[in-house]
This record gives sequence, C-alpha cells and structure tokens, in this order.
Amino acid sequence: MKTMEQKKVDVFKANELMIGDLIEIDEAVCEIIGLQETDDGYIISYIDEFGEKEFIEVDDDAEFDIYVLID
Repeated sequence: MKTMEQKKVDVFKANELMIGDLIEIDEAVCEIIGLQETDDGYIISYIDEFGEKEFIEVDDDAEFDIYVLID
C-alpha cells in the first residue's frame, strides 16, 4: 500500500485559505473543512490528525504553512 507524504510548499495568510487546504495547526497537518469571516479575523473549522472536527479563531494577519500530498 502506498503512503502519501506531506510537503510544505508555501505560507498563506488567513484570507488566502480555502476549504480543502492542508495547513499546520499545533505542529500537525490538518484539512480545512470550513471558513467563516468575523469582524477581526476568521473561524477555521478543520479535521485534525485523529479525524476529529475542531475549530480555531484567528486574526486577519495569521499565517499558516500550506502542505500538499506527494507520492
């Protein structure tokens, strides 16, 4: 069975993120499943490495490492 590796490819600000992006949160790569803009930032819903749904609130200027899956 093939395993996919994750490779860091860029850094995005919160306003550049999209559903489906793989970002690093608390030293773990997570998949974004929802984005909601607030008055001073964003609420990001994501699935963590254990498959659990979580969310974080971030400021407009928050930056995230972006990952892609590679063979």
